[in-house]
Amino acid sequence: MKLRIYLSLLVFLFCVSALAQDEDSLYTPAQVPADSVTVETVPTEEIAPAKPTKTFMIGFWGGGSYRTNRPDTQLSEKEKDFYSAMRWGYDYGADAVCFFRDWGLGLRYSCFRSYHNGNVDFKTAGGGMQSGMMDGYSKIWFLGPVVALRDTYGEKGNSLYAMYGIGYMGFRMDEEIPYYVPIASTAGTVGYFMEVGTDFRLTDNAYFSVALSYYQGRVHSYTVENNGVKEKVKVDDVKGEGLDYLALNFGLHWYLEMK
Repeated sequence: MKLRIYLSLLVFLFCVSALAQDEDSLYTPAQVPADSVTVETVPTEEIAPAKPTKTFMIGFWGGGSYRTNRPDTQLSEKEKDFYSAMRWGYDYGADAVCFFRDWGLGLRYSCFRSYHNGNVDFKTAGGGMQSGMMDGYSKIWFLGPVVALRDTYGEKGNSLYAMYGIGYMGFRMDEEIPYYVPIASTAGTVGYFMEVGTDFRLTDNAYFSVALSYYQGRVHSYTVENNGVKEKVKVDDVKGEGLDYLALNFGLHWYLEMK
């Protein structure tokens, strides 16, 4: 009888011990199947790269130009034809602008040139009139500060821009007739210019530019130099003579980012 009691007690203790081990196994991480664990990842917002606070632009360009002012009506027909032909020319120049995001400040130099050879009537040393061939060289230049606006568009990073400037506008006209002393006329005034254009992106920093520009300035007198003698000649028109011209230019712009 006592033996049965002892055996029953041993069986009971064995069962209790087995149950205790099973309960411990439920909380052992090493025994949990890997497939039953779900790890949730919290998506993080992508941070866009910061735009540069400053961008330095340097550009070179050139193209065709046309002076919008007509020759004086008091000139002879030959002179009108000669100076009308000199309204067509070409221009070139350079810009340097520092952009603060979408607007910038900078400096511009531009130069308009034209040449023509034609038959004109001129006064001889004796005071008479004579016809002959004359070479004419004209030059109009602008130098001054500019204000610029720029806005990018499209997936390729092309941009539209506009510029406005005020500065010094100079003029020089050289007239040469064979066997006669050349005559040079010079003048200067305050000039203005406006420009709109677009940049087509070629590389990360290089752009091909197309722009339409308009320059404006008026002079009321010229300094004429003939045979070493300088004389100041006033323009008859009260409004002065215009140095205005239109230009269609093509060039290259480089943008260097500075953070």
